[in-house]
Amino acid sequence: MCMEEEKYSVSQNESRDAMCEVKVELPMDMLARLAQQAAAEGVTLEQLVAQTVRELVE
Repeated sequence: MCMEEEKYSVSQNESRDAMCEVKVELPMDMLARLAQQAAAEGVTLEQLVAQTVRELVE
């Protein structure tokens, strides 16, 4: 690995803990379904979306 690559390489743990902004655009019908699901589960829509994204990443 050259010096340049070493400078930008990170361990899996470091990259797993890194935070980044994710923009999600959903069709209105899907948004309505997710809102209903969130209400039924007693969580906010934002929490439900964050949980789903987290599961996809893992």
